[in-house]
Amino acid sequence: MLLVIGSSFAGKSTLVAKLVAEGWRYLSDEQVGVTPDGKILPYPRPITLRRNSWPLFDHLAHVEVPTDSDDAADRFELSPTVLGTIDHSSPSRPTLVICPDAASEAFYVEPLTTAETLELFVRNSLDLERAADVGIEAMLALAASAPGYSVGGQDLDQKLQALVELAGKAEAPGEPVEHTIVADDEAGVRVAGALGWLFIDGSGAVYELVTGALVRFDESGYRSWQSLGLAERDWPEGLAESGFVAELTEAGLLHGGDA
Repeated sequence: MLLVIGSSFAGKSTLVAKLVAEGWRYLSDEQVGVTPDGKILPYPRPITLRRNSWPLFDHLAHVEVPTDSDDAADRFELSPTVLGTIDHSSPSRPTLVICPDAASEAFYVEPLTTAETLELFVRNSLDLERAADVGIEAMLALAASAPGYSVGGQDLDQKLQALVELAGKAEAPGEPVEHTIVADDEAGVRVAGALGWLFIDGSGAVYELVTGALVRFDESGYRSWQSLGLAERDWPEGLAESGFVAELTEAGLLHGGDA
């Protein structure tokens, strides 16, 4: 299963429509449901295509395009059955995560760290804070099940070929190798209840459940973060003035002053 995720105008729906037109089965557009154990729920709502994407599909040559002058007419909802097949299978985890970049003129494929993939899920989730630890555990399960890639460029055929190749070699990143929770009774500068993970690829992340703030870092940063519950005088040399500490403070994951 391929999960396409990213910001508005990144080319998500156009890429999904291209995949469906080329024989991939369709799950959903705009949003999907996620179970507590990180499985995707099929939700085959119409595909929303912008006017400038319509000519890219030969399937739509005889489909009447609305010509209203209203701004909303720049986006059209299209039944996925016009392009291909709807997937009616049971919930399952994705095996590949793609973050498209249609703004890039040059074609590229760049792997994402597990922490970057997790950040994508956190940033693009609805009401994740309300779901508390159940929500972030679901996002972790997704990130552990599928490698992530950023794919740029405007040539849909080139992107499609890249996705086929990536899908053929995709391997699950795996569960975090370490998981830390800042205890409520821990006297320190770290925010009580903040969660930290170190992943197999050496990337790490800290997440605060209430605010939804997340900071990514590498293995060295994870080790430094673990030491932040101690008195500031016990921190590794130079850590207090580091950009890492400044980023944690700005995100609200670290309090100022000595422990």
